[in-house]
Amino acid sequence: MQEPDDFARAEAIVARRLREDASLPACVAWSILEGEHSFPGTKDIQLIVMPRCGCDLHHLLQSTTLQMTDGAVRCLMADALASILYLDGLSIVHFDIKPDNFLLRYGDVPSPSNGLVLSDFGLAVEMAAGQRNFRGAGTYAYMAPEVMGKGALAKEGADHKSDVWSLSCTILEMWHAIPEMGGDIKWHGKALEWHRPTPCGLPTELDAFMQAGLKAPRSRPGIRKFVTLLPDAYRALIGTSRWPWDEGFGE
Repeated sequence: MQEPDDFARAEAIVARRLREDASLPACVAWSILEGEHSFPGTKDIQLIVMPRCGCDLHHLLQSTTLQMTDGAVRCLMADALASILYLDGLSIVHFDIKPDNFLLRYGDVPSPSNGLVLSDFGLAVEMAAGQRNFRGAGTYAYMAPEVMGKGALAKEGADHKSDVWSLSCTILEMWHAIPEMGGDIKWHGKALEWHRPTPCGLPTELDAFMQAGLKAPRSRPGIRKFVTLLPDAYRALIGTSRWPWDEGFGE
């Protein structure tokens, strides 16, 4: 288990990477490392801030006044996938992917100009390919089993694929609107198998995609392979600058 100073140091490294990247996309709520500040009687500290955004995805999904269309969910799902693809390109693992950490850019109504941004990099770590992390931190309902240190996976450690599990749980919740640990998960030794919950709002064409994201780490794809399992119409939305309502996604 890492000490608090280790978490703060890791967050500062990630914040600096995001601040210095000129290609930071709109789907990531960038943090600004404000430098070192000294206060009487304290050690030097660093302040990390981020732009003000709108409501989080959790509250959006639980809203009783706003009913999102399937098209809107598809587009917000694409924003979420784009944010993890971006972090993967920087070798950053977020380790706390969940609806609460995806924010609308402003307000509380999604629209073609108001998609999701990923926030809260307090547990994020810069990790090289093949590196493992054993700190076991995150939000339990969305944590991959290897992050929890659960069952036969306790000694395997976590890596970039752990974000794919958490993202899969988040996407399932976007369609299902019920927080849960990835639906019905069955253990078969070290293998995991996802079964569609009943009832479930997830489109059936996403079943294979969801099953891949909720496998044991050795069988789970990385994010780049993961997105190739999407139907073409879904994959085409990732990274787009507008919501293609004219292609039927507003229905």
